Amino acid sequence: MKKITPKHFFVLVIVTVMVLLGYRGYWILKMGAPFPIDKQLARVMKVATTMMNATKAQLPTEGANAIVLDSNGTSMEINSQFQSLIKTSSGLTGNNLTVSLSDSITVSSQIQVDPRHVDKTAHVVVMASYQSPDDGTPAIFFQRRGEDWEPLALDHLKAAQSVPQLPETVEVSIYEGNSLGVAGNISIFVGYVLENKSLILSIEPIRLVFVEG
Repeated sequence: MKKITPKHFFVLVIVTVMVLLGYRGYWILKMGAPFPIDKQLARVMKVATTMMNATKAQLPTEGANAIVLDSNGTSMEINSQFQSLIKTSSGLTGNNLTVSLSDSITVSSQIQVDPRHVDKTAHVVVMASYQSPDDGTPAIFFQRRGEDWEPLALDHLKAAQSVPQLPETVEVSIYEGNSLGVAGNISIFVGYVLENKSLILSIEPIRLVFVEG
């Protein structure tokens, strides 16, 4: 049997690492691109979130805080539960918080998945709206596309993250960093889309009011 010298060993290690990196890069390119959401379903979500911005949503059933919508806007009851949380550097926690512009924040949501959806493929969608403190100013909508935030484009709505098999609980990291930088009202809407184009949407948005100070 031929003896492997240290030089040959290190060459073998380097080649192996390069192969693994190339394989990993291939899967990142194949699986890492944000999943595109059906255009009609994106419009349904936009209408629903706009209505939530305008008025306090009515819960579909006692104790529920989510609704399922199809691409026609038809609503049905659902057993998924969304629990959202804001944490600030000044020690505030909860939802519907008034936050100083000097604070940094962490925003997350935990989804208790409807048992009928466990093990199914899903795509988490996150929309946010900003409205200036001046009453009557139209809200500006944004989407989280993968790890990035960008202006909302209904024809190009992408998933914030994809879950090949839904577990019973899904943790969604929404934002971590400095505050918005300008005063105003932020509402964040979280949901997930199944392969049958059903949208499961929280009807209790994450709400923040950024103020000077």
